[in-house]
Amino acid sequence: IASLAELPETDKASYIDANPLPSRCLDGRLPLLGTTIDESSGSTGTPYNWVRGAAERDHVRRMISFFARYAFGSQPMVVLNAFSMGAWATGLTTAIALERNGLVKATGPHVEKIIGTMRELGPGYRYLVVGYPPFLKLLLDEGDARGFDWGAYTMHALLGGEGNSEGLRDYLLRRFRSVVSGYGATDVEIGLAAETPVTTALRRLGPRR
Repeated sequence: IASLAELPETDKASYIDANPLPSRCLDGRLPLLGTTIDESSGSTGTPYNWVRGAAERDHVRRMISFFARYAFGSQPMVVLNAFSMGAWATGLTTAIALERNGLVKATGPHVEKIIGTMRELGPGYRYLVVGYPPFLKLLLDEGDARGFDWGAYTMHALLGGEGNSEGLRDYLLRRFRSVVSGYGATDVEIGLAAETPVTTALRRLGPRR
């Protein structure tokens, strides 16, 4: 291939739907050792399966761990992974990746499990709560309704799975010390990009929505 212009444009209909999963793997075979299948969220209507090899998974996990260290520092923390677990790529991959950064508990999006874990471990740790932006708002609202003392805890938030507005970031910053978003897609790969202090400052120059 001399130029990217020689490659045909593809979309899910012309590439994914038109070709069975094994034919989209190296040598046209579904590898059965050292691989996993990630499933996308299905936000477009149909979840799609993607085969990931060991080298690819290790690269993504290192990138997620690097970003967490960049955004929240190298001091160990308790990570509460509130992403849905199972075949969906982000939940399991994020949980494994952040083992490099601290103690991980994959609670899934369950308010009771998160608050219960924080009560059991106590406020003597830094906490990183990872999850969908709307769920983190729900978590704070439910905690307030139950009289949970958020102010006693040092908490940071890592958001993903969908976009985050600056209005919601302001709301979350009432309890969290910092709120940062990561970006990606299962169809391409999670952990493709992340907010920095500069990009966040640029976003916050606009209206709060």
